[in-house]
Amino acid sequence: TLRFRNNAGNVNYGFIQNKSDNITFGTNTTNPIFFETNNARRVTITSAGLVGVGITDPNEALHVYALGGAIKVDSNGDSAVRWATSGTNKYSLYHNNGANALIFYDNGNNAERVRIASTGRVGINTNGDFRGLVNIFEGTDFSKQSQGGVDNIYLTSDATSGEGVYGSSIAWSRVQYQDRRAAAIANVQTSSDEDQVGLAFFTHSSTDANADIVEQVRIKHNGNVGIGTDNPNSLLDVHQDVAGDVQLARVYNSNSDGGT
Repeated sequence: TLRFRNNAGNVNYGFIQNKSDNITFGTNTTNPIFFETNNARRVTITSAGLVGVGITDPNEALHVYALGGAIKVDSNGDSAVRWATSGTNKYSLYHNNGANALIFYDNGNNAERVRIASTGRVGINTNGDFRGLVNIFEGTDFSKQSQGGVDNIYLTSDATSGEGVYGSSIAWSRVQYQDRRAAAIANVQTSSDEDQVGLAFFTHSSTDANADIVEQVRIKHNGNVGIGTDNPNSLLDVHQDVAGDVQLARVYNSNSDGGT
């Protein structure tokens, strides 16, 4: 055993010894252990067993700090980081070298949950069957239940309920440019009852890029459809705020004889 003592020689601070045929490096006090290179501390092991790389006061089992720092996992094939409970693997994040994809894997259920391909396409529960930029598979059939139903995409909002209040939405940018919304669909409360909800459809009708998008079509909770109005009172309610005779709708028959 090689022991390290204080300057007075009466307190053992640490040791290196052969313990049960294993080389053991340890301390006899609550002082941490430091590893240094070029007169700078690189690794710290606290008395609680926390390990810090690039930091002297780690607060996790492994705490890595560096300017622009990263942890590199290297392999000549697949490589992974795993999360486990009491030695049982629960989840893994691994690089599938053959598919050149990053995969989030559910070890408990032996199922791939999320895959990001080298093309940037994302698959959720798809096992790599990509048909678009984002691909989502839901194995449960669609149900009309308001509670307990399962959907591929479920949007929520924390907006305060009230008649005419918009909730969750999905939007589209301008063609070619990503900096502004040009069209959107939002759910909207269409009465004083928060359980009566419809849909609002928006477009960008102005040539001014900074102008707001405008609601063009409203479907109320009762199925009434409004074009140019947000309060349709008929099955189809069309409004146009233009003076004089205005053609609001056209039904066209394109047979060989022409006509409308």
